[in-house]
Amino acid sequence: MSKINVVELNADASVVASGSYDSTVKLWDLRAQNRQPIMALEEARDAVQTIYIGPSCIMTGSVDGHVRTYDLRKGELRADYVGHPVTALVPTTDESTYLVTTLDATVRLFDATSGKLLNSFKGHKNSEYRCRAVFGHGEASVVCGDEAGQVWAWDLLDGKPLQPNPPPKVHEKVVLWTEHNPTEAGEMITSSADGTVKVWRYPESGA
Repeated sequence: MSKINVVELNADASVVASGSYDSTVKLWDLRAQNRQPIMALEEARDAVQTIYIGPSCIMTGSVDGHVRTYDLRKGELRADYVGHPVTALVPTTDESTYLVTTLDATVRLFDATSGKLLNSFKGHKNSEYRCRAVFGHGEASVVCGDEAGQVWAWDLLDGKPLQPNPPPKVHEKVVLWTEHNPTEAGEMITSSADGTVKVWRYPESGA
């Protein structure tokens, strides 16, 4: 067993997917007595860093610069080449688009059906560590922490940074994870390599 970089549960927590340093994604049936994977996805050519399990698809992001979408109903695979190591991917609620965070200090928005690039978001510092971008409240904005300890936000449609621009430093080290509350406007959580987790509440006009 190689080093595990990421794990993700399906909706009813019956299956867990693990993404590994050895470039594989393995699916495990949590209800089975047999501790062997029920499926292995071996198309990636470098470490798998991020996984999403939806009702009809599995999406993976790899250091090889690809986002791979496995259509479970059709039994098809589509590989979209981003061109830079993929560290995180987050789809919208309806799975029509998805965000990809990469190590070239860019967050990109893609059409999930065609793989077409819809928008990109820049200004933050991210070239070495696995940072995670997410959608803000109502999926109207994009939020991402960076290696300078800042948390950036952009308008989803025009890609411009929201105020304050640039944002203040809120962590002493890289912000590795950002999570937005899906039900509460303007509330999110950030975690950092400085050993802290912070909860933020902004006015409804914020991120």
